[in-house]
Amino acid sequence: MAGAVLTLALVAAVAGRRMRPWLVAPVMTVAFTAAWSGNAAATDSSGLWVIGAVLVLVGTAIGTIVVSAISSACRPA
Repeated sequence: MAGAVLTLALVAAVAGRRMRPWLVAPVMTVAFTAAWSGNAAATDSSGLWVIGAVLVLVGTAIGTIVVSAISSACRPA
C-alpha cells in the first residue's frame, strides 16, 4: 500500500507541474477510486467496501489537490 501511495504522490507531482491542478486532481481521484473500488468490491462480501471507497475518494482528492498545487506553485514562470 505504501508503494501505491508513493506512486500516486509522484504522479500527482509530475502531472501538477506539467498541467493545471484543477485538471489533475479530479482525474486522478476518479481513476484511483474506481480501480480501488473494483478490487475491493470483488474481494469483500460484507459490503463495507463502499465506506472504504468514500474514504479513498476523499483522501485521494485532498492528497492530489495538495501535491499538485504545491508542484504547480514550484513551476518556473
